[in-house]
Amino acid sequence: MIKPAGKGPFPDPLNITGDGLNIQDLIEVGRNGRPVRLSDAPQVLNALEASRATIHAAIGNGHRIYGVNSGFGGMGHVTVPSADTARLQANLLWFLKVGASGRLPDADVRAAMLLRANSLARGASGVRPELIERLVLFLNAGVTPHVRDLGSIGASGDLVGCGAL
Repeated sequence: MIKPAGKGPFPDPLNITGDGLNIQDLIEVGRNGRPVRLSDAPQVLNALEASRATIHAAIGNGHRIYGVNSGFGGMGHVTVPSADTARLQANLLWFLKVGASGRLPDADVRAAMLLRANSLARGASGVRPELIERLVLFLNAGVTPHVRDLGSIGASGDLVGCGAL
């Protein structure tokens, strides 16, 4: 049973900065419900904004960005017309709702959510801070998606099931 965030012996939330996580952090958040927060340090927020601006500029200049305005995997070389990029992202969410076999333990899924939030906080993916804040919200509220152990975690670390939230 995962303890709700804030109910453990943790004086402060774990600050997500894009680096510096260790096994103890994963255990505290994954198993014991330690609260988390996205750092408000200027270097973290500036890196997120700079990354997002780079993606927007590249798309504006007609560059293909994998998974943003291109297909995935073997279709990564196919450029998706700008009118269809929103539908591409919606279809990706539907695709990620598949998985098979038994469920991964909640503590493992929560640890993976923390790892993904921390990885995104590096500012190399072009995501909005709101996406990281949503993962933080779910972790702190004890919301854990049901993630299947087959077909669940892709090469990029995406969680099948998070799209279902």
